[in-house]
Amino acid sequence: MNTLNFVRSLVAASALSFALLSAPAQAAVDFNSDPTTDFALDPGSSILSGGYTFFSTSRSAVVSGNGILDNGSYWQYGVYNGTNMLVFDGVSGTLTVTRTGGGLFSLSSLDVGRWLGLQPNNTARLSITGHTQSSGDVWIDSSLSTTSFNTLSTPSFSNLLSLTMRITGYSSSAYAAIDNLVLAAVPEPETYALMLAGLGLLGILARRRKAGLL
Repeated sequence: MNTLNFVRSLVAASALSFALLSAPAQAAVDFNSDPTTDFALDPGSSILSGGYTFFSTSRSAVVSGNGILDNGSYWQYGVYNGTNMLVFDGVSGTLTVTRTGGGLFSLSSLDVGRWLGLQPNNTARLSITGHTQSSGDVWIDSSLSTTSFNTLSTPSFSNLLSLTMRITGYSSSAYAAIDNLVLAAVPEPETYALMLAGLGLLGILARRRKAGLL
């Protein structure tokens, strides 16, 4: 490889490595840029937000913080944080989260709470299962507050293929609300290989310069 071609390859590899290393590690999916609706989508519908797909086997919707529009005003059905949130009937079905287009991801935390149908002082809980690449599952559950969101920390939810959410401990149709999911895409092995190749070229250049070959 002549010096010019070597330098060109080095610059390209270095740029790739820098881009990968400086890319944001995680981002919150907060549904604030998604259109809201005054009615729930039919079972089997998907909501796409922040590079992730939220597929519900029951009814679901992105709603504004105060709930569904009623006679020109908003009626508060449950938790409220002043921003958009995703709600779904977690008793009649499940909500599944995947990366749009496929790939692994991690979940660091999310906000959960009660929305429509769950009465105060109920025994309902939101169960969240993470399905990992190794075919093992990680799991957490939380009570569903009727007044404010609970923030769940999920540090063990890494290298996930998907997440499944459902309401347990309640028999009637009822909705849960989720918001501010801190998600991060896990780079594919090929991406790591390209980054290592770029770093390797940097090492080769350093050795050649030290030997006076460049």
